[in-house]
Amino acid sequence: MDIYINPFFRRHPSEAALVGHILASFGEIELSICAIAANAHKLFNPVMSTLYSIRTTSTRIETALRLLRPAAELYSLAGLLPIVSPMIWHCVKIRNQYAPCNWGDGPEGSGGGLFFADLQVSADNPNFSHDCKHIDPPLLQEQLQFFNDAMDWSNFADGKSGEGAGSKIELLAKPSLSDRPPLHNPPAEHVSPWLNEADTALHVAKAQAAQGGPPTPTVKQLELERARAAKKEIRRLHAERSSGGSSTLPPEEKI
Repeated sequence: MDIYINPFFRRHPSEAALVGHILASFGEIELSICAIAANAHKLFNPVMSTLYSIRTTSTRIETALRLLRPAAELYSLAGLLPIVSPMIWHCVKIRNQYAPCNWGDGPEGSGGGLFFADLQVSADNPNFSHDCKHIDPPLLQEQLQFFNDAMDWSNFADGKSGEGAGSKIELLAKPSLSDRPPLHNPPAEHVSPWLNEADTALHVAKAQAAQGGPPTPTVKQLELERARAAKKEIRRLHAERSSGGSSTLPPEEKI
């Protein structure tokens, strides 16, 4: 059966499979940290029921981590929470950027790759412009490996808490530390191929500003210039229509 909901993933099957794997894996990481908190308090079912009655993921994880803190000293977790907690939160960031986003790519054969954007961020931008971020299979593989490492650390912490509680279980080997992967590829090096000249300049300026130091011209200046250009084009089309020329602009269109 052909599915046409997201044609971009049809053109980028490797990225599609990896993003799907990341999103599907996150629930297991979330479950693992909740289960450690429940086991640490020896109230598995009540604690799990309470945590999963919380409807927002970030609040659920924050609550589970808070529940773990008072039990950390008792169950040999004091040295592990500063490792596990940041890893879990980075997994949250990766998952949260993909779950609600929309996708796009350039013309076939353009080599631009695959981009995503959060339209809730676009709503705060002038003219609903999109802050498109680029991903590729090597980056997604790195992110998925980090999910796997976070799960290993969570399982190790679960084993340590069981050991501290007196359970006779075989403790897993302590995982190695891993660096946090970037959320996306560098924006200054990956510009959406469908952007016009003004939008490209704005994209690069924002990327440079994010790297440190104000760009020249500044992002605000570029946004103002683009808004002025849009207004000028609207006036031109209105004038063309008024003089008898054709225009596809609706009469009520305003900026």
